[in-house]
Amino acid sequence: MAGKGKYRKVPINENGFDSDDGEDDFIQKQIRNQRMQLKKQDEGLEMLSMSASRLGELSMNIHTELEDQNRYVKLFSLQDCKNISDFKS
Repeated sequence: MAGKGKYRKVPINENGFDSDDGEDDFIQKQIRNQRMQLKKQDEGLEMLSMSASRLGELSMNIHTELEDQNRYVKLFSLQDCKNISDFKS
């Protein structure tokens, strides 16, 4: 019984939604806020990643330095033992 022309067209805004402008503004604000938060998180994670890389390099340098020092200690200890035994002989 509905004849042609009894239904009115629902206007659709530029985003493809048929909601009120106030609701669209709220949704758009929420989307912008989420994007800003994600960007800040990404920046923070990038800084954290760079710091972790620097700490990793630093710890590897410390490891190498300690290995070298341990070799020198063993070498000098062996030489001292030899010198002491040579001195006693």
